[in-house]
Amino acid sequence: MSRSVYVLSTEADSGKFVVSLGLMNMFSKDFKTTYLKPVICPAKPGEEDPDIKTISNFFSPGTEAENYFAISGDYCSLEAMDRGELIDTIISKYKPQEKDHDWIIMQGTDYVNKASPFEIGLNLEIAENICAPVLLVIKGDKKTEAEIIAEADEMYLQLTNRTIPLAGIIVNKADPNLTNALLHTLQNKFGDELFLSVIPCIKELNSPIVAEICNAVNEVPLSGKGNLTNPVSQIIIGTASVKTLFRQVKDSSLIVTSADRTDIINAAIAAHRSGNAKRISGIVLGGSGKPGAQLLKLTAETDLPVIFSHNTVFDLALLISHTKSHISFENTDKIDRAIKTFNTWVAKSDLEKRLKVLYPGTITPHMFQFQLIELAKKSKARIVLPEGEDPRILKAAARIISLKLAEIILIGHLDNIKSLIKKHQIDLNITQIKIVDPINDTNFKAYSDKLYELRKNSGLSRADAVKLMADASYFGTMMVYSGQADAMVSGAVYTTRQTIKPALEFIKTKEGKQLVSSIFFMCLPHRVVIFGDCAINPNPTSEQLAEIAISSAETAQLFNIEPRIAMISYSSGKSGVGDDVEKVRRATEIVKSKRPDLDIEGPIQYDAAVNPLTAKAKLPDSRVAGNATILIFPDLNTGNSIYKAVQQETGAVAIGPIVQNLKKPVNDLSRGATVDDIFSTLLVTLIQCSQDKTKKDLAYLVNGTSSIQICN
Repeated sequence: MSRSVYVLSTEADSGKFVVSLGLMNMFSKDFKTTYLKPVICPAKPGEEDPDIKTISNFFSPGTEAENYFAISGDYCSLEAMDRGELIDTIISKYKPQEKDHDWIIMQGTDYVNKASPFEIGLNLEIAENICAPVLLVIKGDKKTEAEIIAEADEMYLQLTNRTIPLAGIIVNKADPNLTNALLHTLQNKFGDELFLSVIPCIKELNSPIVAEICNAVNEVPLSGKGNLTNPVSQIIIGTASVKTLFRQVKDSSLIVTSADRTDIINAAIAAHRSGNAKRISGIVLGGSGKPGAQLLKLTAETDLPVIFSHNTVFDLALLISHTKSHISFENTDKIDRAIKTFNTWVAKSDLEKRLKVLYPGTITPHMFQFQLIELAKKSKARIVLPEGEDPRILKAAARIISLKLAEIILIGHLDNIKSLIKKHQIDLNITQIKIVDPINDTNFKAYSDKLYELRKNSGLSRADAVKLMADASYFGTMMVYSGQADAMVSGAVYTTRQTIKPALEFIKTKEGKQLVSSIFFMCLPHRVVIFGDCAINPNPTSEQLAEIAISSAETAQLFNIEPRIAMISYSSGKSGVGDDVEKVRRATEIVKSKRPDLDIEGPIQYDAAVNPLTAKAKLPDSRVAGNATILIFPDLNTGNSIYKAVQQETGAVAIGPIVQNLKKPVNDLSRGATVDDIFSTLLVTLIQCSQDKTKKDLAYLVNGTSSIQICN
């Protein structure tokens, strides 16, 4: 079972890479673990990301850097990029990693341009769509306890409101004097709800090394190339006398002075050679022209790093003071110190338990759509579309063909379809689809005869059978019945009755099922939920409502959605009375008796079903309230009105109606369906065509789990 965690911060220099390193070390000992930065922004074009370089060399030598990121670019190009395309690219990079790994450690962006609303929003959207628990890293450096708590509270609310599961909060680089008090305050604020940890500021981790100083001044050292990992704990400007300067020297000091101060250079080299004085990490010299012969002679005789630059001493000091420390792969001491720091201050077993408790995770429309496409690729079914002369149908069919997902059969007149393709500039090659004109088709008589044989005992005459078979919906349904197509999708023009009636007459229900019903996958902005029945049964009885609920749960499981059923009414729990409420209450009891394995709550109001805060007030002990994945409405009037209202007001993609319990898939569309709606319904239909294989493939597509929670 593959799991992941998203290490997220909201500003630069939070030290989140220490957390990523600790997690990699923590999980890689017992599990196949990998690392992924969804977005990297190199300081220079083509420059390798330092975090990726360190992870690659330390944990997986030889692995290509491209395996560790999804998108590389500057922030201007990222802001201009279509957000949906960006998220889809990241998902397509992330999902295959699950196949070969037990854990995926993901790390948010680095805030190269400091904290910006764009970058914070981008990180939140990535975390939300990847559906991974978030480990929030807050920078504690130069912040008061009140400021840290306020930031933690703000991010907690943002993550909760966006349905992003928060595993815990780690405050890093905290004032060592505040560590215990800060942890106590966090525990009082969040209780046992989150994993909490405070890591004090570790000087050795925050100090740059000499190699980073070289990069900052853009120079190659004259000497000491074997000691470029020396840490730099302080910078000393060498303008005073040698005696005065060396009073300031502490361990791991870097001296910045003029190239003509040979007295300081000689003293520093001598002190380094003796090994008795406090350790000097290196010397940076400012000067004009080229290094003199005397300087070159001195540096040739020492392994102390000496760097020569044409900048002034003042400019050098300014550049060096802004140098940020990184944990680089060359500096194994710093890597070891980072891991040791994580192990010392983070209760690893508690963190692992918290991460595991959060699974199954959430799912968003982008992730859901990705899964649909991946599953649909395995079908290769034949879908007949009776409304072949509707531009929306043609556009959706073109997308299916371009992805090579299915064989499409259009019912209509060839010339009309050609004209529509040209008029609407649809990228659809007429040779890649099959077009059927019912009356002129060679199967027309055989289909008419078959319909007559199937329905003559119900009073259908041969003449009426011929008349009905001229109808595209009947003809398409007969193609499915006869095995000339695997499924049918209709309803962009036809009514639900016109679409479903032929299927009820001769395709009929699956064995053991009495009722045909429907559901919608409602792809809301931040979550996906199932609505049923919104299209077929006008006023179901308690028994029929129970069967709709059970069938909807089975459909949900086909798509690896953990079914938590809310039986919607105008009251919650025992608060209401009346025939309508009793019908829902009775249906709930029937489901509990027939399928005790299913989580179900009813009667329950819509707000209590989907809103965790309302749920706590109305049904605090319910497993479903506030966390429902399936909403069953008491009648068609309620369900159809709510689905259309939600769709119109939120811009949700409504996939469906998906018809349940027919022997072969025949799915309906709303006459107001968009091209996206039709495309998604086609994907679901393809998956229905290969249900047995689909069930086996779902583990890989949804984190390797046996079920996935789609929550609010």
